[in-house]
Amino acid sequence: VGSEMCIRDREIIDEYGADSARIAVLYGGEGMDDANFDRAFAKQLGPKLEQFYTFSVENYNKGRTDKKQIDEWFISNMNLIVKETTQAMEETMFRTALLKGFFEMQRILKWYLKRTEPNREAISNFIEKSLLLLAPFAPFICEETWEKIGKKGLISVAQWPEAGEINVSLNKNEEMIEQLLSDVRNVVRLAKIEKPKKTVILVSDQWKYDLCKTVREKTAETRKVSDILASIMQTGLKKYGQEISKMLPKMVDKLPDTVLSQNEEFEFLDESREFLEKELGLPVEIAKAQDSKEAKARNALPGKPAIIVS
Repeated sequence: VGSEMCIRDREIIDEYGADSARIAVLYGGEGMDDANFDRAFAKQLGPKLEQFYTFSVENYNKGRTDKKQIDEWFISNMNLIVKETTQAMEETMFRTALLKGFFEMQRILKWYLKRTEPNREAISNFIEKSLLLLAPFAPFICEETWEKIGKKGLISVAQWPEAGEINVSLNKNEEMIEQLLSDVRNVVRLAKIEKPKKTVILVSDQWKYDLCKTVREKTAETRKVSDILASIMQTGLKKYGQEISKMLPKMVDKLPDTVLSQNEEFEFLDESREFLEKELGLPVEIAKAQDSKEAKARNALPGKPAIIVS
């Protein structure tokens, strides 16, 4: 082992605390890697654990009761992390288990809190699962937090959390939000708009969603563009043939795994409008391309709305 791992246990505990020391030691190596005790990392852990304790106590069983799509995203990602952490623990890959079960959990929490006021059920579920995943590595603060939030019995003998439903399509929605923020800022910068007054986000025409569905069905049979195009020309999409012939090669190569319907995408963006306005600092209007007279409306694609900044 590395020389730092030869530090006497008592010295490590006195300097960093028992929980921080345990995490730093278990984080120090994995598999055939040489173990390494990172003093700077160990020093940072104390404040992080204290922050998590305070957050858990202050937010457990608190929040709004209505359900939003961002809550579903949060729960889905939480379940994915539980699944990945469980697998890592079963393979004694403790560094990976910590990366997933603590640091990745904190990452999705940060985005969730940025996106919305927490849902009571979702945030309480998050706190419980986070504590259960962290308990093998930081038993002292997890036991204290477990008791403080009103849970009965010791966390050390509580049942390991189970991964519930995982919906990866929800990640695409959040990626779309992040991309929209970036795109709007780039439009403002490139157009040199000093004081933008409004942003209009245009959801794609309905026929393009129909096209995505048709292309997905046809690519299950063949990936030959000419054959797919010929088949499409036998449907009601024929009147868009000129545009489709230009779009189809790229669609066949890079068709997303999941595509929302037009109404689902519109409703999701409309639900996210307040967040977009807060982040961009200007009013945001969500509309459908077919309801707009703007030339740029034609550029909108499923999952990639057109943007107009004025």
